[in-house]
Amino acid sequence: MKTLAYREPGTASHSVRVANLCVKTARRLLPAAEVHVLEAAALLHDIGKIGIPDSILLKPDRLTPQEWEIMDEHDAYSQEILRAAFGSADVIKIVECHHAYFGKSHKGLPAGRAIPLGSRILAICDAYDAMVSDRVYRKACSHEAALSELRKCAPEQFDPEIVEVFAQCVGDGLTAMAEGFEPDFQPVLAQLANLDHALAESDFSAVRQLSKQLAQQMTQQSGLDVLQEDFARLHRSLDQESLQWLDLQEQAHEIVEHCRAAQDTLLTHDFCNRVERSLTNLMHPVSRGF
Repeated sequence: MKTLAYREPGTASHSVRVANLCVKTARRLLPAAEVHVLEAAALLHDIGKIGIPDSILLKPDRLTPQEWEIMDEHDAYSQEILRAAFGSADVIKIVECHHAYFGKSHKGLPAGRAIPLGSRILAICDAYDAMVSDRVYRKACSHEAALSELRKCAPEQFDPEIVEVFAQCVGDGLTAMAEGFEPDFQPVLAQLANLDHALAESDFSAVRQLSKQLAQQMTQQSGLDVLQEDFARLHRSLDQESLQWLDLQEQAHEIVEHCRAAQDTLLTHDFCNRVERSLTNLMHPVSRGF
């Protein structure tokens, strides 16, 4: 993941977001141990993109049909990397089948309930994040439009039952964000989104400015003293000439992912406690691995 983040930060950020969505959905469908396996698979499902030429992977425009053929090879590269470097047959199987179609045979992959449950969850989360994220050739669609498209593509492409579980999980999270935070916390959420975008674009100066702004905003929020220090520390780190971009990215992404994890709760006063526990005990595997 560190290699992928250095090579193409946008894809690495996408993988972390997809892993978070998978965990949120899978908690209702799988035992804890299998949720952990799915999380690993989701983090690594696009790892094969490190084998795609820069001229295609980093192209700031639409790909041609020929370039898409080359880009599509990243699935095979991902499977080869996982087979060579990873000891989990379950992780490999989830990644291998996450492009399978639920309603029909596709690319020689299984269909229906023969597709591993983890693959069916990953397919939905992967498609959703792709739709709600900006691309160089199109703007992101809304949450509602993405859910509508998932439902439209089920049952041919996606498992319709899991689509509904996913919709409920994501909807609950959005409701928590809308209702669980005091109105004056909204600027912090907006700045977190800006920080994530700056990281994806490798915009060093923007990350420095945003970390300072967030540290200042945290001082105005009751009970967020710990996060205030986290962002202040991040800002101070940017003044170190020896700091490597990858180290900075790790530190900032860790904070972003802990904040996202905290958004799953409805209790504003639990926000600080949950983030503090995560940072202190390194309990969040997505952030630790990234």
